[in-house]
Amino acid sequence: MTMLDSFFAIEREDRARAVRELLANSTQSFDYSLLLSLAVLIAAVGIASLNIPLLIASMLIAPLLYPVLSLGLGIVLHDTRVIGLSARTLFWSSAGSVLLAFVAGFFLSEPDGGVRGEVLSLFTPSLGYLVVAVAAGIAVTYTLMRPHLSAHLPGVAVAVALLPPLAAAGVALSWGWWEVLWQALALFFLNVGGVVAASVTLFSLANMVQERPAAEATLAQVAEEATADTPPAGGGGDEDRVR
Repeated sequence: MTMLDSFFAIEREDRARAVRELLANSTQSFDYSLLLSLAVLIAAVGIASLNIPLLIASMLIAPLLYPVLSLGLGIVLHDTRVIGLSARTLFWSSAGSVLLAFVAGFFLSEPDGGVRGEVLSLFTPSLGYLVVAVAAGIAVTYTLMRPHLSAHLPGVAVAVALLPPLAAAGVALSWGWWEVLWQALALFFLNVGGVVAASVTLFSLANMVQERPAAEATLAQVAEEATADTPPAGGGGDEDRVR
């Protein structure tokens, strides 16, 4: 069996499971927001101290890869609702991460000029970063559709830097490191573009367009859960119902 044949050999059940997992994890729930906030704080400290292990830890915790992959899924499905959900989650996650890192920067000691140069070199976009983003996007998309490879998903996700550039942009803004700010944002968009392009390619090869019913069912479930978590307009709870 060739590599291309292996994409077409992915079971229908595995494709549907991947769709459900992607969309469920691309919703801005409390758990999602908590993990993202903790990851941003860890990354901000890692940037201030130029501690690479902390940056890696932040990438392991952050759920930011899910809305990026689901954006690629939405493009393949030609589903504006999936695209809209993914784009909203990605936008607010990105803006919130920069804002939180910006606030954290005021509580962290600004490093000296030498560290500033190292941070700049760490987040300067390059062709190499794009190649890594595409390769990691291929790996994580394939892993997502293969349940027996799920244990490798966190390790694969570390390969592409999505959260650290956002945290770098936030702390750079609070410290007035304008060149670092723009370079970090450019790297973030470069990485997002690489992952989306890779996911679109693999989802297309895997014929994920057939899983539109699974996407519609998951979106309906997400909407139902969101409605259930919303309090009544009148503010009444059990007490009002008893009356």
